[in-house]
Amino acid sequence: MKRFLLFSVLIAFLFGMLLQQAVAVSPVGKTATKWGEIKSSNASIASVKLAPPPFSCVRLDVYFIPQVPPGNWSNTKNCGQASVLNCVCYLRRVCMSYTAITGENKWLANAFNEPRYLDPNGYFTGGNKIGRLEMLARNYWCYRNSAATTNYSSNIDALYNELWNKHPVVVEVMTNMASSTANGDTYHFMVLVGMSIGTSDFNSYVWVNDVGKTNGKDRRYTLEQFKKSWATSNNHCVFIR
Repeated sequence: MKRFLLFSVLIAFLFGMLLQQAVAVSPVGKTATKWGEIKSSNASIASVKLAPPPFSCVRLDVYFIPQVPPGNWSNTKNCGQASVLNCVCYLRRVCMSYTAITGENKWLANAFNEPRYLDPNGYFTGGNKIGRLEMLARNYWCYRNSAATTNYSSNIDALYNELWNKHPVVVEVMTNMASSTANGDTYHFMVLVGMSIGTSDFNSYVWVNDVGKTNGKDRRYTLEQFKKSWATSNNHCVFIR
């Protein structure tokens, strides 16, 4: 009888160890959605050690609010503020009006002693000012784990990981997903809302909410085009959590 009980305990222990190992290496399950760690100057954010498997896809249905109104299309600088608002609306499951962009700008004007944010067209938040979007997400919208990355080497797997965990990402690219200023394009924020991983960058895709267009919801581009455009900003992005 004692031998039988000892044998049963041993079998249960071995089965438990095997089950724990299987869960730990699962690449796509709910229990193993983080693929590693990356670093930010202000916070620890998820980065990737294991890539998402080929032919995987994740898309988030993120509310779309363009950067105009307020202001006008000729002078607007509200792309960063509108992109953060798109993410907040998704995370809170509520679609706010454009007046929320005005509220963001009032907070930015006060927080950074910059009255130019009080203009209906807002003021810049890109380049070396991207940290202001992190502070906006942290201190105005109260997403305390938000983090802006600067000079961040391209890590597509990290972006996929964020989306898999239901966090849209603010990315600094160029208007029309261009990769140069040759045709008059300039730096611009969009919201990354989906990714589809194929066998190469040319049959892999991203979806973005382009707040710089009135019909900018769920615009699709190849991963290759996105990577080239994102690289122009040194791969700047804002994780909102």
